Amino acid sequence: IRHSRELSMSRRSIGASFRSDKESVKNYAPDKAEFVQLEHVSMRRLYAMAAPYWIYGLVGTIGAIIAGAQMPLFALGVTEALVAYYMDWETTQHEVKKISLLFLGGAIITVIVHTIEHFCFGIMGERLTLRVRERMFSAILRNEIGWFDETSNNSSMLSSRLEADATLLKTIVVDRSTILIQNMSLAVTSFVIAFILNWRLTLVVMSLYPLLVTSHISEKLFMKGYGGNLNKAYLKANMLAGEAVSNIRTVAAFCSEEKVINLYARELAEPSKSGFRRGQMTGLFYGVAQFFLFSSYGLAL
Repeated sequence: IRHSRELSMSRRSIGASFRSDKESVKNYAPDKAEFVQLEHVSMRRLYAMAAPYWIYGLVGTIGAIIAGAQMPLFALGVTEALVAYYMDWETTQHEVKKISLLFLGGAIITVIVHTIEHFCFGIMGERLTLRVRERMFSAILRNEIGWFDETSNNSSMLSSRLEADATLLKTIVVDRSTILIQNMSLAVTSFVIAFILNWRLTLVVMSLYPLLVTSHISEKLFMKGYGGNLNKAYLKANMLAGEAVSNIRTVAAFCSEEKVINLYARELAEPSKSGFRRGQMTGLFYGVAQFFLFSSYGLAL
């Protein structure tokens, strides 16, 4: 009788534990004390931190400009090669040989330019990362002893921030700038070549650019807001799984595996529906963007 009472009491306590864990997951909300008002940092200040390495940035920028201009020039060379096949045989041979040599020279220049670009921006990014980490570590060490007693300022969290924040800053200042410079060079070179070859047709195609840009931007912005906070939805399921794993012996003792699985599946139902809706809307907006893109091709032809 005594063992049966203990077993029933432990079973009730386990059920209450799971119910309390589930309620705590549903009612989870961060305290206001967890939110810290962060100081707004301008892009000018971010780029100013990379100012001591401006020589690498200058050389890398020149390399990025040349690297971005290679694709329009390559397309122009392919077009000239196709036109050469409609000429007489001797002229075709001469033009194709000339274009082949130009492609060979362009390939060599491309390899050199990309090497210089990645070398310079790589050195600039790594030195910027080192400088940011040194400043962050110096700022961490200047805090009072009580600051380290807070849960959000333990050693693992500080090490993670020391690594992640500096890497994020490198991505914003160096990596994104490289891609932006290449794309700007590609766009400018494309427009210059297009206006030289046929400015009337270029103006016609440019009339659809607002539709193309608007469709792509609206797709990104809509999906960013429509997706909602999926992290919070998955947080409930993750907390439930964590509690089940930490109490796996108790779960196995009372044969509650199916119950835990059902609770976990129930918590994943809403994120699954949200993900499905998000996928459908992404496909719809992607189709609209592709429609405008190929419509511009058809208009140009």
